[in-house]
Amino acid sequence: RLTARIHIPLPPAHTLYQRRSSGVVHFAVYFDRWIDYLIGFIGAGLFLLLCALVFRAVTGKAGLGLGDIELMACSGLSLGGSRVFFAIIIGCILGAVCEGVRMAVTKKRGKFAFGPYLSVGIFVCLLWGGYMYEWYLGLIGL
Repeated sequence: RLTARIHIPLPPAHTLYQRRSSGVVHFAVYFDRWIDYLIGFIGAGLFLLLCALVFRAVTGKAGLGLGDIELMACSGLSLGGSRVFFAIIIGCILGAVCEGVRMAVTKKRGKFAFGPYLSVGIFVCLLWGGYMYEWYLGLIGL
């Protein structure tokens, strides 16, 4: 059985520049909601950084990579604070379900890439995040 694995890493500076530039462009176009985008950027980045640091302190292992933190911080700059936390929740639920099924079927445990699940959450919130936010505000009575 032959398996080929191709790994072509992108330079971190290039991907960081690309993520930041899309957020900055969105930030500049919709400047009237700048505080929401700034809250999304800082809030998502600090929340995931805190989760990663607490996990490392408790278990002694690295759980969440800085690429995931960077991805969600920059998507917070593009989506805004009202949508980025829905993206995190969707990504966490999707990752837990998919990886739980994978581990149950293959009986293998270990690390997995969390970025693709977060990216699906970002995509869903990009399309329907406003509706989800309005639904949530109606649910809690605001």
